[in-house]
Amino acid sequence: MNKQMPEDLVKMIIDEAANNIGTWSFSFIKKLQEDLKFFDQKKLDKFVYLILLEAEDEHNDNNMKLKIAQLLSSLRSFFLPGIVFSINSQNQRIKQIANNIPQGKLCDCTKRMFLNLIQVNVVPNVSNRIKSSSAQPVKQPDIQFSFDNSPKFPI
Repeated sequence: MNKQMPEDLVKMIIDEAANNIGTWSFSFIKKLQEDLKFFDQKKLDKFVYLILLEAEDEHNDNNMKLKIAQLLSSLRSFFLPGIVFSINSQNQRIKQIANNIPQGKLCDCTKRMFLNLIQVNVVPNVSNRIKSSSAQPVKQPDIQFSFDNSPKFPI
């Protein structure tokens, strides 16, 4: 069992984000996902709190903030138990972070990425079963087509 602490993961994330690669590697996200699987809700809440603390830091540039938003978005899309709840519980803080992003390179993109974290996604519940109260299908009349171009006139 993995004994990582939220502080350790956040430090690892900030170190990885400091390099000049534009986004996260899949292997890094998978490793992080594996580490987070062992966190209880309290540790997940602390992890999200700490990573958002880095996003609030004035000394971190927009590129770092964009990477943090990308990472949270990726983790959210993996449907890790509890991570969506932890992110949603910080929605006012995330709005504040988005509103306080300084003007500059990647400003609009970073704001949108943070705001997308807290949007409510409605997934339609689609059922392909035939409901018992459905009316029977109406049989359409047979239509015959003529393939010759001669007009048909009544005699």
